[in-house]
Amino acid sequence: SEGGLYAMRRIAAQTAAVIGVPVGPAWAS
Repeated sequence: SEGGLYAMRRIAAQTAAVIGVPVGPAWAS
């Protein structure tokens, strides 16, 4: 269903954001 796909994409984006916050600066330094 579109609702399930939207929720999955939203969770994936949220997870990527949470992981990207600590990983970004770590890779930059």
